[in-house]
Amino acid sequence: MEYIDFEKVISSDYKVFVDTSSLLQDNSEYIFFKIIAPLLCLHQKQIIIPKSVYNEVYKHSRSRKIKNINSGIKILNDFAENNLYVVESTFDKQFADNAIISLFSSLRIKYNLCLITNDNSYKKSGNLSQDILDLKNARSVDRIKDIVVFYLSRKDRNIVQFKNNSRRAVSYNNKQYSNPKPNFHQKAAPFSLPKSVKNGEYKTSVSMIPEVNDYVFDEKGNKYHLEKQIGRAGGEGSVYFTSKNGYVCKIYKSDKNTNFKQKKITLLTKNKINIKGVCLPEFIAFNKNKEFVGYFMKQADGVEIKTSIFIPPLLKKKFPHWTRLHLAVVALSILDTVKTLHENNIILGDINPNNILIKDELNIYFIDTDSFQVEGYPCSVGMTPYTKIENHGKKYSEYLRTKDDDIFAIMTLIFQILMPGKLPYSFSGGGSERENMKPENFPYKFGEDSNYKNAPDGQWVYIWSHLPYKLKELFWKIFKLDQNIQLYEAVKNIKSYIHQLQKGHQTDLIFPSSFKQIDEDGNVVNEETSKYKCVSCGADYFLTDPEKSFFEGKGFDIPKRCKSCRKNKKDRNHSNQKKYDQTTYSRSSDSTTQETSSSDLFSFLKSLF
Repeated sequence: MEYIDFEKVISSDYKVFVDTSSLLQDNSEYIFFKIIAPLLCLHQKQIIIPKSVYNEVYKHSRSRKIKNINSGIKILNDFAENNLYVVESTFDKQFADNAIISLFSSLRIKYNLCLITNDNSYKKSGNLSQDILDLKNARSVDRIKDIVVFYLSRKDRNIVQFKNNSRRAVSYNNKQYSNPKPNFHQKAAPFSLPKSVKNGEYKTSVSMIPEVNDYVFDEKGNKYHLEKQIGRAGGEGSVYFTSKNGYVCKIYKSDKNTNFKQKKITLLTKNKINIKGVCLPEFIAFNKNKEFVGYFMKQADGVEIKTSIFIPPLLKKKFPHWTRLHLAVVALSILDTVKTLHENNIILGDINPNNILIKDELNIYFIDTDSFQVEGYPCSVGMTPYTKIENHGKKYSEYLRTKDDDIFAIMTLIFQILMPGKLPYSFSGGGSERENMKPENFPYKFGEDSNYKNAPDGQWVYIWSHLPYKLKELFWKIFKLDQNIQLYEAVKNIKSYIHQLQKGHQTDLIFPSSFKQIDEDGNVVNEETSKYKCVSCGADYFLTDPEKSFFEGKGFDIPKRCKSCRKNKKDRNHSNQKKYDQTTYSRSSDSTTQETSSSDLFSFLKSLF
């Protein structure tokens, strides 16, 4: 069993169940409210409470003799109010442990399962955690999905994975982003990272290239029908829908079929690497004469980044309800995928926005993965904007790219996601993509000693001004100072950006129409604003367009004082009614808060931190 990050469990297709014991720990409220609830809100998921667990908690609530029972009740009540769990009553056994074991026994063939429980023992087997993990290893049952168990660590105040009577934290909160020290328990990457390209590539002779309505065969001799071509033929070949459910097949053109392609794809298929959203070759495709002609991969779904996010009108059309938070989550999803590929020593090489499909912010697919660099087999294609400057002019097929090359390329893509479609070195009066790619041409301001030098016309400087300081610093290092960064730095900064967006500390507008402005309370102003000077204190203050419309609609003049001074003036003028006004305001505020907390997950999320 491999270790898995708890956030990946929540964001993936795992069904997450909670046991009574995890609700009654000393740190249960902290971990459920500070770690689990934000992840559920971010990924729009729910945990599952077995009915027997639900009944057990409320049964003990009558006696109040069980330690931390109030914490368990508070978690259930608050999570229910915000629709963060469902109650499962299919196997309503008398004891919660029996119900959970029955549930997992029934569901383990159909779903990936996760249990959060503190019922574990490191001195003997037989407790719930070990019993659940043993279900995965049952020899009498075929095709069991993944089963993982997590517990609430008192020491780390974290979600920690339980693994067969051994403890090794795989946590979300306060995550260490530095590379772990190697140890003999750590799974080795399946591929090596040589420094030189393999020699001896040649074209292979193929007697027949399959087309629509032809049959292709896998290594076991099973035949599949090529039903329909997907889109137009590419530079190397065509992709077809097949009779193999959920799979498509790429068939190479005769002049693109080489011994290296076959060897690279054989490497990938033999290692059986499974990464969510990465459509790697899974089976080799042969023609009727048993000659290599291509490969099978999982079918992807979605629209190309290039024809959606990178074109503002199409972004608004295809994802009309998206906010800046969605873009940040897309960026994080892509970074996580690249991180996993790099852990396996797979280099993407060709970061091409045409080859990344988006179904939604959490379901992103990498296609045409046969171009990925594996061991000494280079990625022989690429695009200038995603190629480091020192590699311009080189033939892609004649050198091996590094993880640093990949990080530069992926950060260019992340820049384009957050600045929809705009390349880092694009500036007013620029030339070709290659001519523009010089550090001195990066046109965006960072720090007091810089300026918007020839920044592109329009909204781009506004968007840039609203990015967090640390994220702008990271882009500045890459594109202005020509420095390498580590992937964990990008992940850390994008996660921080997501957190700031959730808290309302950054604008959620994809296309703000003014520079970042801070109101008198220190918050980022997220709407069109006008600046005024207070006649009482002399400070600048801002009014949004809706606020101005309100005053004008009531026939009032624009206020001459800032919000704070208006309040002070009002308090002085109505001192005789102050106690009554405060009581009325308090009741109104409490009522509003209750209504909002029950209907708005993001308001709930903001209250957690």
